[in-house]
Amino acid sequence: VAAALLFPWPLFSAHATFNLLYQFWIHTQLVPPLPWVETIFNTPSLHAIHHGRNIRALGKNYAAILIIWDRMFGTFEPYSSPDDPTPLYFGIIPQLRSFDPVYANLHHWHHMIFVQTKWQRWWQVPFRHWTPKNAKCPELSPSSKMNPQSKFDPRPPSNAWK
Repeated sequence: VAAALLFPWPLFSAHATFNLLYQFWIHTQLVPPLPWVETIFNTPSLHAIHHGRNIRALGKNYAAILIIWDRMFGTFEPYSSPDDPTPLYFGIIPQLRSFDPVYANLHHWHHMIFVQTKWQRWWQVPFRHWTPKNAKCPELSPSSKMNPQSKFDPRPPSNAWK
């Protein structure tokens, strides 16, 4: 929104429209890999890595439109890897364990306000790591509870649902 104050409105509007359409297209699974396009541009198959929970996919393929930035700065990861043939698991770490869309969009704020303030002063929270002081991030092995490779499957509270 602040960019609209710095650039002419038609230019800003055209850019915002193109960006929205590109981000909508890049989040589909219907487009197969496009090897020639993927040398410069980000495609749905490359962007899928960005949303993966596999160890090889963490912190990879940040590009919005041009994948050459990831190639230049060492954060590029191809969709299929001969070193790791396991399928790609989507989601965040740890799993939300909820289907509530409001919680899905606000859980980061919940963590900052109620959890991180136990570890740091309230004004430091937005600028610090998400782990306690002198703590290490947990190991994210395939059998880890923090990064399960199974989908969230809530069980009904009683047998009446069966």
